[in-house]
Amino acid sequence: MSADLKAKVEKAIETMAGRALRTICLAYKELSAREDLTTKDPKGVYAVESSDLVLVAVLGIKDILRMEVPRAI
Repeated sequence: MSADLKAKVEKAIETMAGRALRTICLAYKELSAREDLTTKDPKGVYAVESSDLVLVAVLGIKDILRMEVPRAI
């Protein structure tokens, strides 16, 4: 990803987060038969998940305030 595109994606995420939206990125990766699908890092992320992903979309999801929340606070 180019530095300019990365900056635009980060700005979009920051804008959505600033509007109290939960942000989710969708990405994929084409795997070869040689990919290591078993090794995880200390945080539980598989090695295959940590690089060479293709960004498809950035989503902003609005969490609706449930009626019981104000009373619980």
